[in-house]
Amino acid sequence: MKKSTLIIVFILAGMYGCQQKESVRIQNTQENIILKKHKKKHIELTQGDQDKFHLKSKIESVRKTQLTTFGRLLTPPPVRTPDDNAANDALNQKNLPQVHVMNFNTHGNNISSYPFDYENDITTLKKLYRDHNLDQIIRNDMIELDKLTVLMVYTHDFLQGGRKPTPEEKWKITSPSAITITNLRRNESIGGTSEHYAALFCQLALSCGYNSRLVSMHTFDDNGEFLRNDVCEIYLNNFRKWAVFDVYNRATYYLREGIPLSALELRQYMLEDRYREIVTKSGIGDFADISSVREKLLPRYEFIYMWRMNDILSKSDRKKIFPWQALYKFHLVWEDEYTPISDGGFDRLDIFTNSANADYILDGVRYITHKKQDFNWDINNVEINVSRTGIETGKMYFDTITPNFDHFLIYVDGVPEVIQNIYVQKKIFGDYQVRSINKLGVGGPVSSISMIQ
Repeated sequence: MKKSTLIIVFILAGMYGCQQKESVRIQNTQENIILKKHKKKHIELTQGDQDKFHLKSKIESVRKTQLTTFGRLLTPPPVRTPDDNAANDALNQKNLPQVHVMNFNTHGNNISSYPFDYENDITTLKKLYRDHNLDQIIRNDMIELDKLTVLMVYTHDFLQGGRKPTPEEKWKITSPSAITITNLRRNESIGGTSEHYAALFCQLALSCGYNSRLVSMHTFDDNGEFLRNDVCEIYLNNFRKWAVFDVYNRATYYLREGIPLSALELRQYMLEDRYREIVTKSGIGDFADISSVREKLLPRYEFIYMWRMNDILSKSDRKKIFPWQALYKFHLVWEDEYTPISDGGFDRLDIFTNSANADYILDGVRYITHKKQDFNWDINNVEINVSRTGIETGKMYFDTITPNFDHFLIYVDGVPEVIQNIYVQKKIFGDYQVRSINKLGVGGPVSSISMIQ
């Protein structure tokens, strides 16, 4: 397939710059060396380690150590109806008028085997929102991507100019807490590293009602030294997928079709030498800096790992703050034929070797997965199941995995109603649209069904 010319678009002072007139040639750079090295190798992937965090634990949050519901079905439906045919079969009983299902758009809910914090401290999130005056930063009339882009630029500018903490300060006074990061920037002029930028942005996004998580990655330079970067991934409801926001470099990545890319997707494009298919949007500055984002940052996606906890981890007493060390030991490391963990040098990374009480396996790597579902959690979707109760009546059973779930909002022929997870239809015929709403008022993707005689 013929490769397209790479388009690089950048944001400067809130506006995208012009398209570059010439493509950037892929030369014999570090990323090509990485690709050739792994193509020549045949490896056997590590097996069995992912079983350690499967559903046997039945714990979704280390901090709360308790189960939560997220809007899951309290009363199971008589039968699952995942598609048009199943819905038609469930509705069309003998001696009743026939129903025809149309425009059925339902999405199942798959719980990831990797446990993570679905829920967050709403009170603290609201305090964080007010503390940063985000109502002055984000406008309600903005679309989802614009809100998050503006928030990314704000977070970058807030921390920019602050000094990096010393190694001692990093371990003793900083933490993944957004409140701690905020106070250190305002009171002690500590801006932090890419992980501080990503952690603050993730929690500011949470305070705006979005779902976020921290993702780290690394590779090696020509001298064998580690090159690291930390980013935040946001679940985009409009796209039903996760997307990278590199706050430290104010960079996001898209396909030409305008589809934002996740860390795992970026890594795949990088290792397959498909740079020209990626549109980079960056707020760093001139063209040389934007080229640096593409040529120097993307190779760092070679070895990627997800952080176990993304909850607000703050207390008024700094001594009680959840530390970086405790957070690090729950990283989930991705492994495939391109990047066996044995080549990742994890035993040399202090984020693994300095983790307190880290129960090491495989040189510090505790959790490993080869399952894309463990990196691509499906959340905020609404699953619709239907049944028939009478000549013109029926029931809908709604199921969702929505962090901080509050209620379902259903539109019946355009008229809104607030419900929990079962909707008794007074009249079965009509158009129905439903979405889950979290406690901060943000709704997930729309599921829909139309029923006619």
